[in-house]
Amino acid sequence: MVLLLLVTFASTNLAVIVLRRRPQEGAPEHVRVPIVLPWLGLASCVALAASQEATVWLRAGLLLALGAALFGLTRLGTRLAAR
Repeated sequence: MVLLLLVTFASTNLAVIVLRRRPQEGAPEHVRVPIVLPWLGLASCVALAASQEATVWLRAGLLLALGAALFGLTRLGTRLAAR
């Protein structure tokens, strides 16, 4: 469960970094964050994820594989139903 939260926070910080590098024309500036903060957040998430036990990573990998398999079955079922 902790690994899932770390991945969520890491992806959020990464999204902030990407969005800061790609300014949108005409978009209002709602939130301005110093660029160092998302980098520090991303680094801390990576450091905390690296300190997780191997069994946590194994369970996360198994859940990811299960999710990918279910996604593939859903896509296959949708394609077969459309024919």
